[in-house]
Amino acid sequence: MKPVIIFNPWHTVPCMSSGHFVDRELISKWDGVTHQFLDDWHCELLLSKTEGYSITIKTGFITDGGSIPKMFRNIINPWGPLAPAFFIHDMLYATKYFKRSKCDKLLRKACHALGASWVRRNEIYAAVRTFGGLVWKQHDPEQVRVAKKLQIVSMY
Repeated sequence: MKPVIIFNPWHTVPCMSSGHFVDRELISKWDGVTHQFLDDWHCELLLSKTEGYSITIKTGFITDGGSIPKMFRNIINPWGPLAPAFFIHDMLYATKYFKRSKCDKLLRKACHALGASWVRRNEIYAAVRTFGGLVWKQHDPEQVRVAKKLQIVSMY
């Protein structure tokens, strides 16, 4: 089964390449690098008949979209059609709900659900497996505790 992401309809607008995109007014506090969520954002990530995740990112969460080096942003837009997958990954890293390897695998599956090719989603996966540990280690226990107040993840 191909993974599927279902968004709250009031938080999305159509996007030609993926069918969904996040409403830019939902995350509009821009500091030049990051956006802050100004409203709760919810999606369902369905991976199989027996595995799915209900994900809510609460008001106040800060994301940098895709942590894509500037030299590669002409290939992968950090705020493009894969942005919802990047939001989910940022939230999973910040909260450490799962081991890092599972967070990275969920990013790859979310990219698949959003229509990324096998090559693209595996390029992204290889990048986070190679460099994501640097960000993962930056989150101390207090930051994780605070981040968990701004997220809800449940498995079903």
